Amino acid sequence: MIWKFLFVVSIFVYNSSYAQNEYEKEKKKKEEIVIGASKIEKEKVTGADSTGWDFKGSGTINFSRIHLSNWAAGGVNNISYLGLVNLFANYKKEKIAWDNSGLFSYGQIKEQNKPLQKNEDRIDLTSKLGYALQEKIFIASLVNFRSQFSPTFTPVGKHVSGFMAPAFGLVALGLDFKPIKDLAIFISPITGKFTFVLDEKLANAGAFGVQPAVIDTTNGDILAKGKTLRHEVGAYLNATYKKEVVKNVTFSTRLELFNNYSDSNKPNRKNIDVNWETFISMKVNKFLVVSIFTHLLYDNDILVPLDRDRDGVMESKGIRTQFKDVLGIGLSYKFNDHKNLEKK
Repeated sequence: MIWKFLFVVSIFVYNSSYAQNEYEKEKKKKEEIVIGASKIEKEKVTGADSTGWDFKGSGTINFSRIHLSNWAAGGVNNISYLGLVNLFANYKKEKIAWDNSGLFSYGQIKEQNKPLQKNEDRIDLTSKLGYALQEKIFIASLVNFRSQFSPTFTPVGKHVSGFMAPAFGLVALGLDFKPIKDLAIFISPITGKFTFVLDEKLANAGAFGVQPAVIDTTNGDILAKGKTLRHEVGAYLNATYKKEVVKNVTFSTRLELFNNYSDSNKPNRKNIDVNWETFISMKVNKFLVVSIFTHLLYDNDILVPLDRDRDGVMESKGIRTQFKDVLGIGLSYKFNDHKNLEKK
């Protein structure tokens, strides 16, 4: 009888353990399904794929034309265009966050009886790599490069800028704070800022803050060529915010502040360079968009040509706040937008 009892008990124990194992397997399987579904849902929300990468971009082209015929109030016939491309490649996985962006724009205008002129030309590349110390705080490095595609001339044919003349580079190490989803604040106590002017004539003239050439005042000979590079060390702040404020209306802004605390001219150390951009995009339909762009610049080292008596001739140069605004109505297209792909 004992062995029968032990046999029955062993069968019961085996069945119980088997059932428990099957239950654990089934539970684990359900947990994996839930985790997988949660991960997929998270990817839908963030736009990132399983590798952690999120690729997005948009392109916009605006056209403008004014034609006047026997117009008593006066005016000038003109035609213009402006093209803009925004590209993003962002990586987020575990504690690593790597944000990359590229902004490219180019535009020209043709006025009656005047040659074709450029009215927009820009290259702006930024890469920021961060490691999470806490949920909203990252230790990060940031690299930025800005220049333009082609030379710029005044209406009288004077060369004033070109590719790598100027170009601005920035390398920074600091903390990246992301208090809310749409806001990022990067602060760096040690930042290197570089200004390149790789055009000899512009460098000799001391354009864009580089050291000008040393010229013999008696005969005009150049004793020492102008510097093609100017470097500064200082503190840097970069704040970015982007949000769809209402349906089909996106607001984005970027504020950059730089203080050169290593300036050999000590009074200049109190000055702060400002670069502030704001972009509002209003989507009319799938392809038509209205956009407003503003750009404010202030740099104590960059002198702006001044027409003091307003006769069309630049008599001198001085420090000024630079401002540009662009209103555009044109065609726009977004690509690799994961959110839109999920909806389809």
